[in-house]
Amino acid sequence: MAPTDPLLQTATDSIGGWIDAAVAAGWLDASAHERLEATRLSTPADLFDAAERPLVVGLFGGTGVGKSTLLNRIAGQDIARASAERPTSTRVTAYLHQSRHLDRLPADFPMQRLNTAIHHEDRWRDVLWLDMPDIDSVETEHRMLTLAWLEFIDVVVYVVSPERYRDSEAWTVLREHGREHAWMFVFNQSDRGQSEQVADFGRMLGAAGFADPAVFATSSAPGAESPEDDFKTLVITLTELADRQLIDDLARRGVTERVATLFQLADELAGPGLQSMGPDDSLPASWAPVWHKESPPLTSALRAQAVSVVAEGHEGMSAGSAAKALVDEAAVARVDTLIGAFLQQLDTQGALPRAAAQRGLAQWRQQVPAAMESAVTGAVGESLARPGTPLQRFAITLCSLLSGVLPLAALAWVAWRVVAAFQSGVTDATAYLNVNFAITAVMLVGIAWALPWWLGRRMQPDPKATLQRGLFTGIDRALERTNDEFTARLQDLQDTRSHLHTTLTEARQQVGDAVLPGKRRGGAGLLPEPLRRLMTTDA
Repeated sequence: MAPTDPLLQTATDSIGGWIDAAVAAGWLDASAHERLEATRLSTPADLFDAAERPLVVGLFGGTGVGKSTLLNRIAGQDIARASAERPTSTRVTAYLHQSRHLDRLPADFPMQRLNTAIHHEDRWRDVLWLDMPDIDSVETEHRMLTLAWLEFIDVVVYVVSPERYRDSEAWTVLREHGREHAWMFVFNQSDRGQSEQVADFGRMLGAAGFADPAVFATSSAPGAESPEDDFKTLVITLTELADRQLIDDLARRGVTERVATLFQLADELAGPGLQSMGPDDSLPASWAPVWHKESPPLTSALRAQAVSVVAEGHEGMSAGSAAKALVDEAAVARVDTLIGAFLQQLDTQGALPRAAAQRGLAQWRQQVPAAMESAVTGAVGESLARPGTPLQRFAITLCSLLSGVLPLAALAWVAWRVVAAFQSGVTDATAYLNVNFAITAVMLVGIAWALPWWLGRRMQPDPKATLQRGLFTGIDRALERTNDEFTARLQDLQDTRSHLHTTLTEARQQVGDAVLPGKRRGGAGLLPEPLRRLMTTDA
């Protein structure tokens, strides 16, 4: 049943939308929807169409404490069946003025277990009385029926007897929602008990959060009231509570508490993963020291594997085949294990739920092997295309140039010597060249060619060293790319978390600081005097 109060409806819509977004992103489990649906959000006003509704008073208690007898005494007629021996109250009895009507009830309410007694007493015109089944009954349906009605109650009249006032079962169940109601306590059948029991009951209530509990001792023999019988005071107090202003004050208190319960549920669901965290606790910041510590041994392990790939490889190994040999299942497993361990740590800490990590990272983690292989392939290809160091490549180029230039220079010198000797031979017969010159010329030209050629050959890079250098570079690139991509994905998850946190913060601001958990949400000091004694100071 949707809340009729605008503030409560706003809070419900806000929290519901926040849960939808968090579940869709994997930050919350789908059971969060069920927890929201199970949260009690109805108010007494939801039972009536009229703006000026009656005060809803529920009589609760254990078996045989005299709830029905007390209601009959208040009504002045037998409207509820009473028994002190066993739980015969299997229905809810509503005692309602003829001018009032129960206009709305949830569709799943067990209407067959509701008795309605109409009266004409004007003094109770603004009070709807509900006699509830025994909450400590062995029949679990009784408790479920009682709890189903509890959220529609303004004032809980908790009835005990001398024999049952220390029973904790009923009290524990009702007190879970203590701040949502006003509380009155009736020590019924007090003429069969002792005054010390009433005082002991008051001390118990004080320990439970009621600084000055409203306890009324009533007799089991209504026809013979004693001076100690507080029945008239009880009736007067209930009559005062039926004042229109006090009903509105109770309604506001109930709405405030229900809104606070919604945000308390949101905080419980959020946990550390969606709560406000400092920059040092961001997901990328958490990953940085892990990578700084674990990447060096990971790099060393992959480089050792690269050395094995080169040693076992064959001449002319292509960049692709070398990358495939390096980026095998074992290499990918090393990287994935590191990432998986970090995500498991975040999940254990509550900082990143497993479902959110799977939705945000599953596709990327499947692409890691291909991305690593691509990075290694590119680096090896570059290394094979430009083998050796820059100095080596310069020296080889120089030797190649000299192997062509120096022989030409030597031939030019030989030619010049031949021409010069021919010219001199015209006047000097001894100027002609001999065999020794021919041998020297051949040797000079040969050395001019052979020396740079030999040096160039000697300086040629080792193909295996070139391949290994490319693999090493590829490893560095692949790991750097993996780190960058993983950090970016973590930042996306961090942005989602920040958005969800901001959404929840804005929802709080929308309903106002007065309903935030942890504050004195409508505390006793903010209530009119007649209500202060009736409200617990402890949730």
